[in-house]
Amino acid sequence: MLSVVVAALGYKFTVGNVRPSDDGRQAVMLSKDERNALLLEMRVWLQSSQGILAAASAKDFDAVIKSAKASGMGAEAILMAHYSGNSLLR
Repeated sequence: MLSVVVAALGYKFTVGNVRPSDDGRQAVMLSKDERNALLLEMRVWLQSSQGILAAASAKDFDAVIKSAKASGMGAEAILMAHYSGNSLLR
């Protein structure tokens, strides 16, 4: 299901509702639900990255694995549980 979200957002960012911004980049126009899903995914990734770095510095490789899994397929489970009714994911 995560691949569906990534594909939908990838389409949205490249072909979907975009327009030029004032600084020359493309502004991606997202619905509230799409924005929230993207921000949730970013938060999960940042939390997991922080956990990986902290655990690696402490040489706790079991914790590195646990944190890494949180941004892999674990992130998909979090997204699906949080946004299972979102039309973006259908």
